Amino acid sequence: MNGDCVIICLYVDDMLIFGTCIDIVLRTKSFLASNFDMKDMGEASVILGVKIIRKRDNILLSQEHHVEKILKKFDYYDSKSVSTPYDANSQLRKNRGDLIAQRHIQLRHNMVKQLFKDGTISIDNVKLEGNLADPLIKPLGKK
Repeated sequence: MNGDCVIICLYVDDMLIFGTCIDIVLRTKSFLASNFDMKDMGEASVILGVKIIRKRDNILLSQEHHVEKILKKFDYYDSKSVSTPYDANSQLRKNRGDLIAQRHIQLRHNMVKQLFKDGTISIDNVKLEGNLADPLIKPLGKK
């Protein structure tokens, strides 16, 4: 086996067929067309609200159409844009399993738990007239 493969993504009545070798993709499409009632719509440009943009060396996926649809639905389409605290140069990486942030959260939680156990810190629950719910345990009834 030479490692070539075809991937078929099917969602209700939409199908994407792609693979590592165009000849195998074409044979797969021919086989499916001879066994099922289907129509070749050509190269996909949008699927499930995700726009597919083909460049010379890569493929880009954009949810611009989906975002615009949501903005229009909730009447925010003409709102002004704002900056978000996102580093545009950041790269997506494979999940390493034990992320530093997860270890930090676990460490902080265990540290507070241990300080409480040792009596170094205490948790005081101050009830106010306006507080109808105790955030540490359960809702309280009105008196």
